[in-house]
Amino acid sequence: MKTNWVIEFGEIEDVNTVGEKSWNLSQMVNQGHPIPHGFAITKQAFENFLSYNDIENKVAPILKSIDYSDPVDLKRGSEKIRDIVISSKVPRPVVDDIIKLKTELSDGAMMVRSSALGEDSEDSSFAGQLDSFITEGTDDEIIESLLLCWASYWSERALFYQNYKKVSLQGMGVVVQEMVRPVVAGVLFTRNPNHSSKPEMLLEYCFGHAEILVSGQITPGAITINRDNKAVEILSRPDQIDYKSEEHIVTGKEKWITDLFSVALKLEKELGRPADIEWAVNERGEVKIVQSRPITQLHDLKEKSSEKLVHWSNVNVNENYPTPISPLLYSVALQSFYHYFRDLGKSFGIREKRLIENDYYLKNIIGSHGGKMYYNMTSIHSCIQILPFGKKLSGYFNNFVGDPRSKTEGIEDKTSENTLELLTQTAEVFLILFTTLRTFLFIPFKIKSLEDEVDTHLKKCQTGPGKNDVDNHLKECFNGFLKIRFLSWKKASLADSLAMFAYGALGSFLSRYIEKADATKNTLLQGIPNLVSSVPPEKIWELSTEIKSSPELMELFKKDSKEIYSELQSNKQYIKFKDSLDDFLLHWGHRCSGELMLTEPNFQEDPASFLDTLKGYIKADVESPKKVIARKTIERAKIIKDTQFKLFKTPLDFILWPFKALFFRVTLAATAQGIRYRERVRLKQAMIYGAFRQTLLTLSHRMINKGILKNEDDIFFLTYEEISHFVAGAEMLPNALSDIANERREEHQRVTKLSPPDHFYLPEGEYFESMESVILEKRENIQHDEFTLVGLAACGGTKKGRAKILESALDAKDLTPGDILVTKQTDPGWATVFPLISALVIERGGMLSHGAIVAREFGIPAVVGADNATSSIKDEAEIFVDGDNGIVKLQ
Repeated sequence: MKTNWVIEFGEIEDVNTVGEKSWNLSQMVNQGHPIPHGFAITKQAFENFLSYNDIENKVAPILKSIDYSDPVDLKRGSEKIRDIVISSKVPRPVVDDIIKLKTELSDGAMMVRSSALGEDSEDSSFAGQLDSFITEGTDDEIIESLLLCWASYWSERALFYQNYKKVSLQGMGVVVQEMVRPVVAGVLFTRNPNHSSKPEMLLEYCFGHAEILVSGQITPGAITINRDNKAVEILSRPDQIDYKSEEHIVTGKEKWITDLFSVALKLEKELGRPADIEWAVNERGEVKIVQSRPITQLHDLKEKSSEKLVHWSNVNVNENYPTPISPLLYSVALQSFYHYFRDLGKSFGIREKRLIENDYYLKNIIGSHGGKMYYNMTSIHSCIQILPFGKKLSGYFNNFVGDPRSKTEGIEDKTSENTLELLTQTAEVFLILFTTLRTFLFIPFKIKSLEDEVDTHLKKCQTGPGKNDVDNHLKECFNGFLKIRFLSWKKASLADSLAMFAYGALGSFLSRYIEKADATKNTLLQGIPNLVSSVPPEKIWELSTEIKSSPELMELFKKDSKEIYSELQSNKQYIKFKDSLDDFLLHWGHRCSGELMLTEPNFQEDPASFLDTLKGYIKADVESPKKVIARKTIERAKIIKDTQFKLFKTPLDFILWPFKALFFRVTLAATAQGIRYRERVRLKQAMIYGAFRQTLLTLSHRMINKGILKNEDDIFFLTYEEISHFVAGAEMLPNALSDIANERREEHQRVTKLSPPDHFYLPEGEYFESMESVILEKRENIQHDEFTLVGLAACGGTKKGRAKILESALDAKDLTPGDILVTKQTDPGWATVFPLISALVIERGGMLSHGAIVAREFGIPAVVGADNATSSIKDEAEIFVDGDNGIVKLQ
């Protein structure tokens, strides 16, 4: 059947009448491919509908008024247009033809999907930007879904995509197609977009309808199929909690995989280029092709094999900066990391000539993608190459930041064949070893010096200015922070270095003599006494004990947190507890999740939010953290003795054992001390960042009063150089700062909608714009099977219990005693949560990340670096955590 309004698949003659999707399906029907029955509703039907209801004139002023940089305004405008479209009537002749052809083809469920002109083209796929609807096939449902499909022509996603890609749709066709009820479905790329030079296809799949895969609701399973020998490799399983039984395991031997492979080769040949194919397998095991289109931007990926690739990773850095950062914070971080690594090299005796030669890499230690901070691992490992034993230290660094799977190929000790240069390098090695030893000996004095400098700076900022000295005081506080962060923080870098070197040396030593050396090493680091990070949990426990001992306070804490805080300020009945709370906030209120973000208020600014954490302690029967750590310290002393005796292996050890035991004791003590120093430094870092935020907010208000800025948070969209120049009266165009901040805000809103993966490669000089623009790193040994996640064993022990997935430490009130915390990453602000949990699973982080350190402090079984934990584990599901082997089992 073919009319002005509808055309059955197989009879379509012109792509411009129905759109690329309908055209492709019709072509595949003519070529004999397994396509579900269906038809196209034409572009002419859409235009008739627009004219009949005067839609274009109604929509035009709304489109003109939309601010495409404002997500809220974009959504509001799209919803207005949607309401106009779905409340309009479809002309009767169009309705009649649709119902007639639908009845002829099928009496069952139908899919109604967009087929816009410009969608599924070679340059712009519009994948996921337009809408699809599942119906039971009734007349009313078909027409309702048609209106919704037409309305998606102006959907929030489609409007943003067109504005961003600078492309336009040229009209709207619609597909009405018999619905497959799939057992398994997905997308197949006839050329792997991540490795286009390899002779392989990439197949992504899920159980049930592929809509959840295409829309990004789940992480799909992935399979590669070798184009030459048809060999199948299972890369990963889909993270669908409801499909974890053995019957839902794809082995790679299924007939439908072979059938799909054959169909894909034919489609690619007919299309004349690599194809992106959406498919489904029904209950009878029959493969059905739902749609096919060219793979967009594959040509870019082909060129990457000959370009220098940069490895980007957000391991470890996401602990400090878990969400998109501001331009101000990024400008500070760029300089901070440059000075951190350069000064660290000087501290260890690296020649100035070597540092100058590697200045490019030192200036590009970090980058930003999707608004988030990433390590440039290529630059970091290039810097490590200038050190003796570069490859070994590279491995230490990977473990330090929590990326042991990161590649160290090509990281070698640079040794010259020139005799003179070789002698110079040999002398340099001895100089570096001597300087390193001397530097480590002076670390206690360096750390104390930094702490004193920070305390002096904070005292000056907290004292406040004189009556007529506000501007000068703000300038001193602003520049004082930069001086400490850029020039004095090399002292803090020594704490990181000591912890990294000692931890690596301890692990290497134990692996030669002890079975399960990693588990032993982590057990040896449990219950380290005098860690500053253990103080806030103890102080909160004391506050909770004070509340529990008072019926009046217990009754008060049943109220909303803001109401509680307000009553504490006004009711003298609670004066004693208020003083205790104020004392905690004064000394520890800067410790909270996101404490280095600058844009996030801490507990000192928002005390009511802290009360939510306190409620968690009240609800749980928590033992004193101090007692827990004391008990773990005693256990640790016994384990140290036992491990020391295990070093006695052969008769020769009658002579060697004392030296081995001494080395063991020294490296263990150095590791523990390095961890203590790191925690002390991180505390001071949180304090100066909290004070710097207050300086910035005060500066912002003064700039607003002078007409330089318009909004309080505009200052976070400037760089520190621009602010510094303005404060000094040296900014060339001060009146342009407001416009600069506004433009950056708009671009920031755009890029933060992107979702870069944790690890990926890009050609040097390129930025993440979509998953099509990157090459993903192949991560091995992430998941053993459908029921097991594998990460790093951060703290020994096993625990079975209820998983509780939290996004923020502020959600601690949702925990119940015995819960296993599952989260993406932790920073020091999470330390107060640890006494409430029985085990810990973190997606990101390393062996010396804050979460791992605090978990060992309290002796909590912990697995870090467990990829996709928050999506693979269902909230409140029963799980088993094996902290000895780094395994999480889904029950």
